[in-house]
Amino acid sequence: MSFLPDLSGFFAFAYDAESVLPATYSPLLVVVSFLIAALAGFAFIHLSHWIAEQKTSFVRSCWIAVGALIMGLGIWAMHFVGMIAYQLPVPIIYDPLATAASALPAVIASGLSLRMVARSQVSHLRLVLGGVIFGGGVGLMHYTGMAAMDVEAFVRYDPMLFTASILVAVILAICALWMARRRTRGPFSVTTLIRELYSAVLIGSAVAGMHYTAMSSTLCFSLGTEPGEISGMDADLLAILTTIVATMVLLAGIAAVIFDRRLTIAIRKQEHAADWAEEADRRLTEAVEAMSGSLALFDADEALVFSNSHFREAYGLQDAADGQVLSYQNVLNWHVAEKQAFQDTAGEASQDVVQRLRDSREQGVPVTLEGRNNTWSMIRQRRTINGGTVFLCTDVTDIRQTEALLLQQQNRLRLIMDNVADAVLTISSDGIIESYNRAAERIFGFSAEEMIGASASRLMARGQNTIQGNRFGQYLEKPDSRSPDSESFEIVCQHKTGYTVFVEAVLSEVTEHGRTVIVGAFRDMTERRLNAIALEKARTQAEKASMAKTEFIAHMSHELRTPLNAVIGMSEALLMLESLRTDPVQLQEYLTDILASGRHQLTLVNDMLDLSTIESGGRSKTIERLDICAETESVIRPFGKSIENKSVKIIPFQAERPVFIMADRQSFNQVLMNLLSNAVEHAGDNIEIRISLDDRSSEQTVGLTVTDNGKGMSGELLKQLGQPFPLIRSAYVRRDDEASTASTGLGMSIVHRLMEMNGGRITVNSAIGGGTSVTTYWPRREVDEQTTVDTGVAPVPSAGC
Repeated sequence: MSFLPDLSGFFAFAYDAESVLPATYSPLLVVVSFLIAALAGFAFIHLSHWIAEQKTSFVRSCWIAVGALIMGLGIWAMHFVGMIAYQLPVPIIYDPLATAASALPAVIASGLSLRMVARSQVSHLRLVLGGVIFGGGVGLMHYTGMAAMDVEAFVRYDPMLFTASILVAVILAICALWMARRRTRGPFSVTTLIRELYSAVLIGSAVAGMHYTAMSSTLCFSLGTEPGEISGMDADLLAILTTIVATMVLLAGIAAVIFDRRLTIAIRKQEHAADWAEEADRRLTEAVEAMSGSLALFDADEALVFSNSHFREAYGLQDAADGQVLSYQNVLNWHVAEKQAFQDTAGEASQDVVQRLRDSREQGVPVTLEGRNNTWSMIRQRRTINGGTVFLCTDVTDIRQTEALLLQQQNRLRLIMDNVADAVLTISSDGIIESYNRAAERIFGFSAEEMIGASASRLMARGQNTIQGNRFGQYLEKPDSRSPDSESFEIVCQHKTGYTVFVEAVLSEVTEHGRTVIVGAFRDMTERRLNAIALEKARTQAEKASMAKTEFIAHMSHELRTPLNAVIGMSEALLMLESLRTDPVQLQEYLTDILASGRHQLTLVNDMLDLSTIESGGRSKTIERLDICAETESVIRPFGKSIENKSVKIIPFQAERPVFIMADRQSFNQVLMNLLSNAVEHAGDNIEIRISLDDRSSEQTVGLTVTDNGKGMSGELLKQLGQPFPLIRSAYVRRDDEASTASTGLGMSIVHRLMEMNGGRITVNSAIGGGTSVTTYWPRREVDEQTTVDTGVAPVPSAGC
């Protein structure tokens, strides 16, 4: 006895193919059945996503039940239309009860499958189990529905195709569920819709594929009797009705899902917006309450509709309800008229201030008012879109006091900076001047408008504005070389007018708001530097004068001893040798030499006395108006007689008209006499002395030039002329090439001092073998200050008087 069931009544293991009734399908109904299956798949996709979005289990269960019913009926409708599309040569009827009961497996399988996969996160195991349940349910529904078919034939199934139909249903169901859950999630778009349609077609293919694979396994064998008449509803009409009903149910289900989904989304958005608005309102209220100012909102009728706690406290309102009796005008009157808390700085009347506040509301500009006890408030007002008013009153006393303090400090700093003796500059890290005080304008000559924004190198003297040329440029261009402490050094700058300015710079690097700024203090050292230079020059000149004095004394002692020795020696010889006294010729020669030596010594002593008197300031002078032509002639006439026995020719200028100067007569005569004497004494033999006058050389001076064609003087001696103690070389010790230089020192020194004393000047031009030209410049009018001697200018050309 076998415990296995007898399956020969269900499967056809061995059969004659010719005994199988031929079966056909209605193409139209086949297509309709597939579309119903695809529509059911589309509904399944939306249902699964919608169920996954539900938060509560009860709502999920309700939607799973609805989805199971819609999906199950859709699959059953597809199956029923597919059965109607199946046509045999024998009549076919369906048991209504069994046919209706065949929908239960599809409904149950759809519900279980939705419960498995309708989640936000679906594992592979759930997808496989859901596919197995769904495919198995569809297969059970199909074969249950086949059992409800009443046909005059034996119905059996091919075992292989039967198994294949179940596998097709399960495999395609798993694939369809995977596509539906993995590929169709996300916001709505054309791509999402295409994926949903693709997944719906795949689900429809799973259902239709299982159905028609199972139908292919169906074998109907004839009973061998004539088919009878079967009464019932037309199959095409039944198919149409089933299709219409199924389509309406599926579309209604899809529409319900979409509508409910959008409705829920809209409700959630509204709830979110309401929550956000409530949160925003709460935050706004907190922000308004946290404000330090008094804030109020008035409607178009100027009635108070909202206020913060500061406003209510300021106006004595217990709560918002008390503000219903407060209007915009009351607020203005409260401020200006009743409390008198604010008074306009311009001293306006109360009503004028009220009108000004109203005008500020229309213009949207703030108004600052000063109150009692040196308090300040700023009122900001603005019209709203609906004609209302936003009123904000803020206490700005601290701000105004801080601003006043800052302004006071700025003014004090500016006062200090403008009155400090040193130039103070702030320079950016790239060498651009950012601030420039008044002392800088005085020291450098450039205004602040010219220098602010300009490069600091503009202040440098020419040739000093390179990195290698000065430390200032190195300090600006090489930040790494800067000392952390301030650095001090001297630099050479250039004034706007072009002259050189010596300054001592003290530079410091500071950090201001995260950037590097150089602060520089520049002290004008020009006067000190020039004084130092003058002091050094005076020291050098004093040293030279001391050396010259020492040498002068040495030479003068020699000059004085030489004639004195001659006088003493010759006198002793005359006293000791009677033969000399008795020889008239020798006696005459000795006496003549003694007289010449005495006169020479007297001349030296007189020159020394004159120079000493002039140097000590004891020489008196009487400045008067002199005719230089007449004075020159008065000097030349006696001087010419004294040199008649010498080979000297004097050529004076021809006076055509008087030329007047302002000078001391004695000084003029001595200057001209010394120049002529020097020319005669040192020029040599057969010389020519030319005297010329130039009254066009200057509007202030008249030039008198004495020129000789003698041996001239060396450049070394020219440099010594005019020194306090000139170098005197005795004729007894001089070299041959210096024969023309004997005893020129004292005379020319006297000339220089006399010219300075009379406010004139002198120029000397001479060369060895080229003669000597000396020009004296006499002032046309009386001057108070002495004129510096210039020995480096060529003589002025002579012109007739």
